Order: sequence, then C-alpha cells, then structure tokens
Amino acid sequence: MIYLLHGENEFEKRQKLAAIVGGSSQARYDGERLDEQEFRQLLRGQTLFGEDAPIVVAELSGNAELWTSFESCFGW
Repeated sequence: MIYLLHGENEFEKRQKLAAIVGGSSQARYDGERLDEQEFRQLLRGQTLFGEDAPIVVAELSGNAELWTSFESCFGW
C-alpha cells in the first residue's frame, strides 16, 4: 500500500505517519537526493512473501525532476 502525505501542516503529516508506521522499524530516504532509478528500486524492493517494512521517503516534492516523473514510476 502506498500513502502520499503532502501539504503544509507538518504536525498533521507527522501524526498520520506515526499512525501508519506505528512502532515498526522503517527505512527512511531523503527524496531530494533520490534519482528516478533509485526510487523505482525502492518501489520494487518490497517482496511478496517477505516481511513488510515501511519505507518513508521525505521531501520527495523538493526533487523537481523526480516529482514531475512520479506517476511514471508506478506505470500509471
């Protein structure tokens, strides 16, 4: 499942993120530093039978190149 938390209210975004990931361990990435290939690998990295671990990509909208190609990373 993919959640996209966006907007200016940082408090609400942090609250929602905490509710989604709970106390589970998570991998965090800086979206401003990712390129499209790395982002696609993150999306494909979830295995069908493996343990689901949340992946958090912060500040993705700060990466103009990746943000404009966001939909194509999902094949939409």
